[in-house]
Amino acid sequence: LVNFVRWSRQVSKGTLEKIDTIWQSRVWKASSLQRHNTQT
Repeated sequence: LVNFVRWSRQVSKGTLEKIDTIWQSRVWKASSLQRHNTQT
């Protein structure tokens, strides 16, 4: 049971990091698009 809890924590941490990376890239794309639109 302890091993399972530790394993699930690692998995959830990895998933959160993946989500965070995807979210950051989306925000970066959106902000760069806005910047491009304001320039033209």
